[in-house]
Amino acid sequence: MLTRRPCPHCGGTGFRRDDPDAAGLITAIAAHVGSAAFSACELVDHAKLTSGALRASLGDLNARRLGKLLSQIEGQEYDGVTITRIGSSNQGLIWLASRV
Repeated sequence: MLTRRPCPHCGGTGFRRDDPDAAGLITAIAAHVGSAAFSACELVDHAKLTSGALRASLGDLNARRLGKLLSQIEGQEYDGVTITRIGSSNQGLIWLASRV
């Protein structure tokens, strides 16, 4: 499950680049969606219907919290994968997981 840890530099509670929970989530998202674009809402809804790494990585995150997390870590590399915002829809922002 994703947890917020205080930043040792500023005391903030954002996710760090080396956060193992974020790395696991990004890896699970990339494995699940491949090169398809997705919204946080779609991902959370789909995870409810499946079992495995994606559902376990999302834990109790709702779409809003997942979207905020994705915004915080956008552009950072986790295990060779980055998340990029590519647009928006009525469901919120649209994201793409890309292998670097």
